[in-house]
Amino acid sequence: MRWLQYLFIALATLVIFCVTLVVTFLLLLDAPHYREALVLIVNRTTDHHLEIDGPLQIEFSLSPLITVSDIHFETAGKTFELESAEIRTRFELLPLLSKHLVIHEFLARDSVISYRKRPHEDEDTSLEYPQLNAPAIENFRIDNLVINYWRQDEVEPLQIKLDALKIDDKNDTGPVVLTGSGTISGNTFHLDGEFGEIATLLGSNQPYPVSFRFDFMDSTMQVEGMIANPHGDGELDIVVRQEASDLRRVLESVQVHSPDIGRLKSSYRLAGTLKNPQVLDLDIRVSKADVALQVSGNINRLRTAGNLNLDFSAAITDKALLEWLLPEGSPTFHSIQASGKLTGSAESLVLREATLDASGPDVQRLQVSGSAHIIDAPQPLRDLQATLSLSSSDTAFVKKYIKAVPQLGPVSGTARLTTDADALRAENIKLSVGNTSTVQLDATGSIRHIVFTPTVEVSKMELQLNLRGTSVKSIGKLIHRDLPDIGPVKLNAQYSGSLSRSTLGNMNLHAGSPDQLQLDVRGDIKLAALGGDRAISGLELDVNFQAPGTEYLSTITGTAIAALGRIQGVAHVNDTAGVTAISNLDIKIDKGRDFQLAMNGALADLENLDGLDMKLELSASDLNTIGEVFDLSLPKEGPVSYSGRVTGSLKKFHDKGRARLRNTTITTDLSASLAGKRPRLAGSVTVPDLDLHDIGIYLDRPAEEPVTPAIREFDQVVHHQAAVTKELFSKQPLDFSGLHAIDLDVEFMIRKLSSTAASVADIYAHVLLDNGKLAIKPLKYSVDDDVISNELVINSATKPPAVSLLASGDDINLGLLLADTARKNFPVRGTMTARANLKSRGQSPAELAATLDGEIEFVTENARIDKGTMNLVAVDVIGWAISNILSPNKDVEIECAILMMQFNKGMGTTDLNIIDTPDTLIRIDTRLDLANETMDVAILPEHKTRLFKAKKEPMEIYGPIANPQYKLVSVKDLALETGRAAFLAPLTISTSLLENITGLIVKPKEPKPGSCDKFLK
Repeated sequence: MRWLQYLFIALATLVIFCVTLVVTFLLLLDAPHYREALVLIVNRTTDHHLEIDGPLQIEFSLSPLITVSDIHFETAGKTFELESAEIRTRFELLPLLSKHLVIHEFLARDSVISYRKRPHEDEDTSLEYPQLNAPAIENFRIDNLVINYWRQDEVEPLQIKLDALKIDDKNDTGPVVLTGSGTISGNTFHLDGEFGEIATLLGSNQPYPVSFRFDFMDSTMQVEGMIANPHGDGELDIVVRQEASDLRRVLESVQVHSPDIGRLKSSYRLAGTLKNPQVLDLDIRVSKADVALQVSGNINRLRTAGNLNLDFSAAITDKALLEWLLPEGSPTFHSIQASGKLTGSAESLVLREATLDASGPDVQRLQVSGSAHIIDAPQPLRDLQATLSLSSSDTAFVKKYIKAVPQLGPVSGTARLTTDADALRAENIKLSVGNTSTVQLDATGSIRHIVFTPTVEVSKMELQLNLRGTSVKSIGKLIHRDLPDIGPVKLNAQYSGSLSRSTLGNMNLHAGSPDQLQLDVRGDIKLAALGGDRAISGLELDVNFQAPGTEYLSTITGTAIAALGRIQGVAHVNDTAGVTAISNLDIKIDKGRDFQLAMNGALADLENLDGLDMKLELSASDLNTIGEVFDLSLPKEGPVSYSGRVTGSLKKFHDKGRARLRNTTITTDLSASLAGKRPRLAGSVTVPDLDLHDIGIYLDRPAEEPVTPAIREFDQVVHHQAAVTKELFSKQPLDFSGLHAIDLDVEFMIRKLSSTAASVADIYAHVLLDNGKLAIKPLKYSVDDDVISNELVINSATKPPAVSLLASGDDINLGLLLADTARKNFPVRGTMTARANLKSRGQSPAELAATLDGEIEFVTENARIDKGTMNLVAVDVIGWAISNILSPNKDVEIECAILMMQFNKGMGTTDLNIIDTPDTLIRIDTRLDLANETMDVAILPEHKTRLFKAKKEPMEIYGPIANPQYKLVSVKDLALETGRAAFLAPLTISTSLLENITGLIVKPKEPKPGSCDKFLK
């Protein structure tokens, strides 16, 4: 037991100190100054410190007597300290010459010895003793000795208190008797013994008997035997027996905390000589119900622990004890069985016929058998020859050593373990991980360098890997990525390198199935440290993929992709400088004439999606096929094609290409940025000649002649419309979110419009959209060389959103404009000037109408329009009424038509609204309440021909705009209404004259330029 070693070290220290003291002062021979000289020599010539506060007396003779009081001694660094109230000793000088120590008297009283273990100091506390034969002791006594021992970083020491220790030869003739008592960590011990006579020890070569017993707690140690010749080599024949009913209590008393170990029973025989003792017939057993430990054999060189020949065996099923015995971080085992033979020495052990069979929750079974040479080195195993077999329900236990290892399921494997220099090798590896229902990985090969340090170092690996998975998603655990499920996967590769840097070489990967997406990858992958930030450090791969339809790419992208046809592609992926690049990318999508897309190019930086250079060739049967890609509903106009080049990055790219829709060519020069808060698109779109037929607009297609309903049918028409439309302006909030989804700065230029009656050209629109504010400034185009200019602003960033419209056009060819509107070619002459300046705020159409401010102005001169067109373009109530007031059977000649209306917070009133024809002058007074959706319109015709040819009656239309009422009224009655007198006064006088003067003939006049000037003035 180690505490006995501490006790004997302390006693030997006291004796050696006294002997050294005498020898030193015999050399000094200066009796009056013994104490001062001794203190001065120790303190000045060594790193130690000595204090003697009491007297120092030496009686010189062949049996000198030394007495010293109140002494304090400590070594450098204070690792060893001695304090004693009194030390007295008498010994023989002459026997020392023959290495015999004869002590006649020794006394140590009230002493304290303290020892502190240095950091990283080995547990062996043995000291170098003077080479002396067995000492002869007549009278030896220690009273009240305390020994304190501190291990590293311990606050409380192991404390041994020796209350009394006495060795007496019983009147100088009888046997030497040993008695002692004290405590160890508060637990009492007793020591009793008896040795041979002093006379036998000093003057005879007769065998010297030794016998003593040590009782501590529930443990006992008995020593009994004989020293054959104490003056020579001293052949030994001593039997030592130890028993402890509870070994845990004994260990805890010396501050070693352990679970229940069981009962200790040991015996051995000390043989050999005093100089070279041996331990023979060693038999150590520790046992309880679930613990059985045994060590047996011989130690032929006890001092050096050399020439060992030991057998050991262990069978432990105590979970707590296994956890305590195994190194920190070891897998958890519930059962261990081990056996083997140890030969050699403590510095160079040979382990033979070793077996280990362990099982537990982490590792279902671990079996090791073989032999090894064990030395004192960081890698202790040499000449290892062993076989290993391993099985586990999961890879979780490996994560204790390699955190990056995923959890894949059952593990089973075998290997041949050997050593090479200072490293461990694993050869003939056969490893299987996972199961056939999810992922199974089989590995065969060798690992030629394994070093177990605080971190496991594994290198020089050569493994052939075969991986099979029911789905690509299931193997995502291997690379710590969430992969899509595209079908089963197979992988063959040569894995080589180390945990910090390895390579998957000659890789051949096939994933997917013929009826879905198929992926084939060949090449090499260089892997960085497992569990590091960057799992891949280099690539050289050829990738080939194909699928019966593009919709199968949805599993990869996570978004729904339209069925555009069969897809196939190839690419070369490489990473040689920390940047992954895709080159020779060639993708084709083919659905026959319906859709074809070819992409060819490269991506220089895959991780940052930069260095994009891609050529695109696209053709489709119609626009809607392309719209399906972006989940948009587009007209089925076609065929359509595109050819262009996209450069930059996927965050900021530039497109320059040419598209063709039927006969229309579109040139694009656009830059897109996805790096900001919103995507931003800027650039230009140019169309040399836009054929409206190509985008589904047919202005020149003849329309059926509209039928003008008779006055008796008017109620049915209007009431039918009212039943369908209950409100004119919806109160549902408008969705302006689209204006916040993207920013735009795009110029649209169309040189010419085809398939129109009018000559429309030079269309230019600058569209600006920034953070929800849309501005089309300007929108310009020319009709028959007459320029029309518009500006539209929608600001959805304000609360509520604001809308403004500014439009103007001078001398517009009315005939061409109405011809396109009516989809009918007919002779029309005349021009129109239009102005609009409107502003409004609101979240819904109803709110926008209720807050409308501004003015509109339309002026038409010298126009000729047929009656059918009037009915078509004037489909509202007012237009219908006007068309019936005018001549019902012939074309309408309009010398002047003016509409000027002001809006103030949704209230609209006419400043001037007249229609002047050769036979009729119509004045219209309009009041609109857009907030309440009501109207009040008075239509007042003035005759220019004989009254009996055409009688025109005034008409009033009023009530809800969606369902108005009407009535024919006399001019006098209408003039009497509040607010209408000033407006109708001139009309009342002229109408009365026309009704009372017969024979007055007003002939139609030819239209003249400036027919509206008289009204505008």
